[in-house]
Amino acid sequence: MVRAGLMKNAFTYEWRLWTIPELIEMLTEEGFKPTVYWDKADNDDENQFEPSDTGDPDAGWIAYIVAPK
Repeated sequence: MVRAGLMKNAFTYEWRLWTIPELIEMLTEEGFKPTVYWDKADNDDENQFEPSDTGDPDAGWIAYIVAPK
């Protein structure tokens, strides 16, 4: 039994942000065929996702990775 106040780092979490090229590489190595769908809409009202190898320079992106095996 653990008493209150004795747990060290009870609410810490170590994580890292994976980049899209890293995810594509890992999925490909495991036999998946990944495709990245980027949001190509000019405004935020409509989402138009299209497969593409590159994204436009922007402050943020919305993209989906689909990876059938």
